[in-house]
Amino acid sequence: MSHNLCHVCQSNAAKYKCPQDGVPFCSVACGKQHKDASHDGLSTNTRSHSAAPAIPEMPAPKPRPSYLKGRDPSSIVPTFKELLEQHPEILPVLQQIYARTIPPEVDVSRRQRSYGGSRSQKKLDEEAMKLLKDIRLGNNGSEQQHALDLVMQLVQENNDAPAS
Repeated sequence: MSHNLCHVCQSNAAKYKCPQDGVPFCSVACGKQHKDASHDGLSTNTRSHSAAPAIPEMPAPKPRPSYLKGRDPSSIVPTFKELLEQHPEILPVLQQIYARTIPPEVDVSRRQRSYGGSRSQKKLDEEAMKLLKDIRLGNNGSEQQHALDLVMQLVQENNDAPAS
């Protein structure tokens, strides 16, 4: 009959079993003592308030785009800043292209009628690419074309430089 005795106090009849290892015990006090001694105080009960919440793992970083070819994108920043200082006409051109990729804010009172319905990000990007193409072909003025050519030259030089 020793297998019916509490394995903790060895004096009372076992009424319960440990959910982790099946060790019999007679009371909550003996169960807690067994848990603290055998399981380092960790509870398998997911509703336990004493256990610290699990911290989710950080997702793996996204792979670098192929066009960076192993380069550090911040290496172009000082040169780009110099280019913007020497040619202030570049910034408005880039802002104009970027603005085409941003969805307009919806006026709730007009329910999207103010700009002809909702446009997908793909459609907005296509509009920005059309503007970019028009500028590169000189359809929007030679000053904008020259500004964009300088930016494209900087990007090309960065791509042609040996990877670090």
